[in-house]
Amino acid sequence: MSILCLHTAHSNAVIFEQAAAELGWPAHSIIHQVHEALLLEAEAAGGMNAPLRQKTAGQLDALADHADIDAVLLTCSTLGPAVADCRSGKVWRADGMLARKVAAALQSDPESRIALLCAAPTTYEATRNLFMEELQQGNADQRMQLQCVEGAWALFRSGDAAGYVACMAEAAVQAHAAGATQVALTQVSMDGVARHWKPDSTMPVPWTVAGSALQALMEMRDLGPVS
Repeated sequence: MSILCLHTAHSNAVIFEQAAAELGWPAHSIIHQVHEALLLEAEAAGGMNAPLRQKTAGQLDALADHADIDAVLLTCSTLGPAVADCRSGKVWRADGMLARKVAAALQSDPESRIALLCAAPTTYEATRNLFMEELQQGNADQRMQLQCVEGAWALFRSGDAAGYVACMAEAAVQAHAAGATQVALTQVSMDGVARHWKPDSTMPVPWTVAGSALQALMEMRDLGPVS
């Protein structure tokens, strides 16, 4: 299976390579393209707008048109709504696969409470809509709470990766202390929180976008590691 990821940050390509390696995929088995300007445009506009949504969908369809590409993953949560406008059936939202995992967990375990963490203010609305659509209900499920962690995105944008991960990790710990049985990190950039989670912690390792998306692709295609 040939997978192409469209990122808006170079660091996300590294994260997906790490997640693929953990699933047993050969090195560099994913094709990466980074279009930082798309996210910068969204941030300048205060979020996703119709022209940017159309532009993003067009770029995703163009990538999916290549015959040797089996799946295109959009890894940017802010731009995620554009996938709904794609004509190709090969285009997927990476965070959408995490949303399906969360919805399945809530439906299978009535005692579960899941905290969703995001960092970029521009992705809050898109993330909330995505997860609620997966739950297929009109009102918020009280067992699923979405929080935009204050100050986290400024740390990421300033290049303070360690500070960003520490900020998100603290938010995850607080969410667990407040009653969450599971924490889901809804942006790819948060992967380091789960990667550095202490194995002796009483709290489960947070779910990530990259790991959830690649695992879901394998299951959907009924495939083992990409070769």
